[in-house]
Amino acid sequence: MTPTETDLATLPRRPCLAPGRTVLWRAPDCVQLGLGVTHAMVLDDLTAPMAALLRAMDGSRDTAHLVAEAVTAGADPAEVLAVITELHRAGLVRDQPAPRRCERTALEIDLAAGSVHSGRSATELVRVRRSASVLVHGSGRVAVALAVALAAAGVGRVVVVAEGTVQASDVGTGYLPSDVGRGRTDAARDALRRAVPGVRTEPAGARSTPHLVVVTDAVVPDPDLALDLVVRRRPHLAVYAHESLAVVGPLVLPGRSSCLRCVELRR
Repeated sequence: MTPTETDLATLPRRPCLAPGRTVLWRAPDCVQLGLGVTHAMVLDDLTAPMAALLRAMDGSRDTAHLVAEAVTAGADPAEVLAVITELHRAGLVRDQPAPRRCERTALEIDLAAGSVHSGRSATELVRVRRSASVLVHGSGRVAVALAVALAAAGVGRVVVVAEGTVQASDVGTGYLPSDVGRGRTDAARDALRRAVPGVRTEPAGARSTPHLVVVTDAVVPDPDLALDLVVRRRPHLAVYAHESLAVVGPLVLPGRSSCLRCVELRR
């Protein structure tokens, strides 16, 4: 019996097996999905057609094509649909969008990184990140490196606020040798646009507030800036690196968590 459109309607259009998880074939008829104790699963005693079906679930083909291939190889159509359905319900198969060629890598990364922990689809993750706005405060190498990484991860608006001019020691994390002597804020904008041409690098407007402010390149953040962020109730994250140590945090949620001043007093 050939699966009908109704049979396929509830399944992912382009199934991708175990996004974000390591796929280990223990034997020709046994596959392990994931390494973590909390979510790993082993499927064994697979028939040759079913093993071939799982290997083919890489998001490059639609469900109807996969089912037809499995049936041609000798699988029972009902069994094929049941397996895909159960894997989908268990979160071991997700729908892989068919993005434009230039976006495919970013979408695959989002799918792999987010599916295990958030349960969100790649399409939703990309949409959320594109609508996000992050303000990065900092005049050192961490600020521009972090800003470029955020833009590359799909954050739609990344604004850098930096003081002074680019020094030779700043080059290598986003700034170019030709940027030496330029204002850091302008050079950071250019670095962002080189990395992700479509990223927005200007503030959204007086009435718009960023979703997150990242305070970088200061072992002790500017107390006036920290106080202003608390008063304005803007979520902010401290990030800095010194010697062989990188420090991320704390994340301050004004009114809900301790502030940077509290952390300094505790130290």
